[in-house]
Amino acid sequence: MSDPDPLPPPIFTPEHRLRDYIEAHKFVPREPGKKSGWYAASKLGDCIRANYYRFIEMLPEPEDPQFVTERAPIGKAWERIVLDWFRNAKVLTPDHEQVSVADPELRLKGIMDALIEDEGILAPVEVKSIDGMNSNDNYGIWRSRPKPDAYLQLQAYMMMRKAGHGYLVYSSTQDVGDWWMWRTETDPATQRWIRDRLSTLEIYRGLGGPPPRPVKSPSDWKKCGWCAFKKPCWEAKQ
Repeated sequence: MSDPDPLPPPIFTPEHRLRDYIEAHKFVPREPGKKSGWYAASKLGDCIRANYYRFIEMLPEPEDPQFVTERAPIGKAWERIVLDWFRNAKVLTPDHEQVSVADPELRLKGIMDALIEDEGILAPVEVKSIDGMNSNDNYGIWRSRPKPDAYLQLQAYMMMRKAGHGYLVYSSTQDVGDWWMWRTETDPATQRWIRDRLSTLEIYRGLGGPPPRPVKSPSDWKKCGWCAFKKPCWEAKQ
């Protein structure tokens, strides 16, 4: 039986992937900013040279369009879902979301995703999203432990807040039922590493030049491939 009230055929033109469209219309290189005067807790796992460049606000290359248009917004969406669950569990209040923290002495700052009421303290929480929990990437996430960068970031927050423990939540974009929450206690060795890293950065900043590159070629380290400072770093004499 034919449709008694048929719709007219749709008229449309195939365009591009959404990412390509957004990149063409919205994506522009970032402008150089003023000297920040701070080190970012979320970037402590980056190369020490990148930390130096970021402190002095050296003009980086444009960010990866895929990160700008896909990964970053998706990550924020998962973060909102996780925080909703914490609110429903009555351990999170609105004034404890996106909380700034800073240590002027260390010149270190960051924005914690949340502080949850846990065992009599406000425990820092950092939420990360990944494509899947079973990544084969050597720098990916394993079920046995979180990414080193995220662990450093959380330990930095705990150090600045003087919190005895904190939580790292990984949300899988492939399986909502496969989300994991890691608890970590104060790690003196890692927090000492953070302080030593910042102290070294201050020494080189006082000398007026970046620290030595940790590798001999950008192909020697995966992180060099996506670093925002790859071009100025490797064009420099040392």
